Amino acid sequence: MAIQIHFLDAIARKWLSPFHYYGVKDDIDYSKIRWIGHHYDEEELLQAQTQDAIFHKLHTEWKRLKQTRTIAFCATVRQAEIVCAYFEGQGAISRVLTGRNSAAERTLIREQLIAGSIDIIFTVDLFNEGVDIPTVDTLLFMRPTESIAVFTQQIGRGLRLSDGKEHCVIIDFIGNYRNADTKLAVFIPHLIENGKMQLETTVAIADTGCVLNFDVSVIDLLAEMARKKRSR
Repeated sequence: MAIQIHFLDAIARKWLSPFHYYGVKDDIDYSKIRWIGHHYDEEELLQAQTQDAIFHKLHTEWKRLKQTRTIAFCATVRQAEIVCAYFEGQGAISRVLTGRNSAAERTLIREQLIAGSIDIIFTVDLFNEGVDIPTVDTLLFMRPTESIAVFTQQIGRGLRLSDGKEHCVIIDFIGNYRNADTKLAVFIPHLIENGKMQLETTVAIADTGCVLNFDVSVIDLLAEMARKKRSR
């Protein structure tokens, strides 16, 4: 027998962990990055992502909001390597885990995260589905959301139940990239009603224990993006 259930319904039934979501302003101007088919130009995107000010904000927000074990989702292997090196320079015990790692390296790094001997894994399209580390209690999104389905799968990596885990922290950098104003329908199906964005700085999702938190600048950005779409 097959069953389909939204992860919010599963959380309400206490099958998955609640989450506290933080929508943080991404200071990259994606309108200046070339769009090729279904994704941003990797080289231009990398140049925008690897600026000192961007590194500083990523680390500052992660340090402020994180719990014990983090998976960070990156756009490219190069971005993962560069940001990982920056975090290590700031004292975080970090590792990069991608398809380039051997099976033995993947197993070792996962075991280190489970044991709590490392703080954060930077990965690219490796934890989208099929691999679960229940003790992961923080997710960091450092890439534009190009696929809502992949975004949903990645959220699931932090929602497994684990002893002592009260909730998962999701730190999501939101900029003026494509899908930024529609991805949140994953959490709020009726995000846009009567042509207007229904978003506050704090939104509690009924019956789940989940809370959404947004920078005021993020709310302004999403409202403007929604308005432009209505105009078109």
